[in-house]
Amino acid sequence: MADKKQGNKALNDFVNIFGVKENKQVEIFLYILNHCDPETNIFIGTYKKIAKDVKCSETTIAKIMKKLQQCDLIHKIQNGVWEI
Repeated sequence: MADKKQGNKALNDFVNIFGVKENKQVEIFLYILNHCDPETNIFIGTYKKIAKDVKCSETTIAKIMKKLQQCDLIHKIQNGVWEI
């Protein structure tokens, strides 16, 4: 239950920060949350893999990931590994 509450808080923070202006932003963030290890809050995925799965450009992924980092919603551990 705590993981669900944490996921809901993250989603609410995301919506407030981004203002949900673009559907693709929400889709990418939900993709990250849905592919995150719930025990460690670690997401493993490259820009290329995310872009392929959500059908958008790597440039779009890079912009959104940068904004998520600036807002402290995700933290880069190393290339392709993120803490949520």
